[in-house]
Amino acid sequence: MKKGFTLIELLVVISIIGILIALSLSAFQAVRRTARDGKRQSDLTVIQSALEQYRSDCGQYPASISFGGSLTGSCSGSQTYMTQIPQDSFYPTYQYLYQRDVTGYVYVLCAYLEGGGTGSVSSIFCGGNCYGTTACNYKVVTP
Repeated sequence: MKKGFTLIELLVVISIIGILIALSLSAFQAVRRTARDGKRQSDLTVIQSALEQYRSDCGQYPASISFGGSLTGSCSGSQTYMTQIPQDSFYPTYQYLYQRDVTGYVYVLCAYLEGGGTGSVSSIFCGGNCYGTTACNYKVVTP
């Protein structure tokens, strides 16, 4: 009597392994997407904190900020509020946006969350799109 596996048995095992790998990869991708979205939300919160310190010293929010650059205030002897303003890890495909009103007392920070955010945030508030031609779907506003 021969010992071993038949071709059918091997194909069944290989098919089961393939299905398990496909399921685990899709779950892994979802976890990575959620982690990137959490990082985006955290980045905007950190930027918000620096902007509040800036306003406290200078009396208003900066007219613009440069993501990837630093946030310094000229009103208090060039104090650095952030050495490097975070930008999206998938920049330039995904990007953060900052918009301040003309008075200098109100701002909005916007991002695009891959897993969905608070709905489409009008480009009027964010000054453009956060992901190609797709509008931002998450925002942080003046507290």
